[in-house]
Amino acid sequence: MTDTLLVISNQNYSSWSMRAWLALKLTGLPFELKKIYLRKSDTSHQITELSPSGKVPLLRHNGHLIWDSLAIGLFLVEQFPHLLPQDKNLRATALSIICEMHSGFQSMRSIITMDMTSRNLTYANTDAL
Repeated sequence: MTDTLLVISNQNYSSWSMRAWLALKLTGLPFELKKIYLRKSDTSHQITELSPSGKVPLLRHNGHLIWDSLAIGLFLVEQFPHLLPQDKNLRATALSIICEMHSGFQSMRSIITMDMTSRNLTYANTDAL
């Protein structure tokens, strides 16, 4: 039994879940993983039982809840500084990229879905990018 639980949806379809999962894996910290699959009849109920935001990902570490992939990543960096460059300028650049990935690219997100299982991705209306 571990004191760390990560609740996500499928990493193949959710970049937010993928980010939290990857950051936690890179720490080397043992953790329990709970996947809640989206678009199921009980999805909302399962998530709201665990997450104050009603969304995933959610990290429970030593009884404390951290939700949102960016908050989870920043929380992990505080405990595992090696996740980001130690040089302050490189770290600032890395944080800028992380924040842009977290909140940006709305046009692209509406056109290109995150489907890591698809082998033949075809996108319509890519000129909107």
